Amino acid sequence: VSQTTIDNFESWLRQNGVQVDGVPMSYAVVTWSDADLGSTLPRQMMSLNIPRRDHFDRWINLKVLYERVYKKDSRGLRRCVEAIGVPFEGRAHSGLVDARNTAGIVCDMANKQR
Repeated sequence: VSQTTIDNFESWLRQNGVQVDGVPMSYAVVTWSDADLGSTLPRQMMSLNIPRRDHFDRWINLKVLYERVYKKDSRGLRRCVEAIGVPFEGRAHSGLVDARNTAGIVCDMANKQR
């Protein structure tokens, strides 16, 4: 992570109509576990002297919802994606690849709720 990465993310949020600066969030960050925003990002930001942002203090842990919706064990993103019939795309443990595959679960979950 870098200051540029955080700035680009916040710029993207503003460009897409999400208010960030001091306004209650109207979106949620979705992660595959609590580690990403609970420990990894804060540690990286601290080591680079990047101020913590409030909008990284809350997130949705998709692993918990996965177990509730699919009634399946949530160990291993690749295994979970494939278990619901969604093709896993890319190399596991790559940030962008994991984000896309997590989004695939979110989309499948949303379609099941219709």
